[in-house]
Amino acid sequence: MACFPGTQCKSFRGKHTFFATRLPAHSIMRITAKPKAGVDYRDGQPGKSESVRFMAIRSGYNILIGVAAPQEVTSGKFTLRIDVKPR
Repeated sequence: MACFPGTQCKSFRGKHTFFATRLPAHSIMRITAKPKAGVDYRDGQPGKSESVRFMAIRSGYNILIGVAAPQEVTSGKFTLRIDVKPR
């Protein structure tokens, strides 16, 4: 499964870093990644944060977070922030 169009494959073929966490039932989680170098593949705003939000109603969920680099990039720095609040 891919979260991006095939024309953007080169933007995600570099080094990958994964994190796992748990979203408790009756909660909302916002995950924000902010690159510390001027990297961005979508909107031409290097260094801009990108976020995703998950909501659990009755059951909790396992969450796998993947941060990917462009093709041929083997290192980089970013900040990952995870906020959880009751629903």
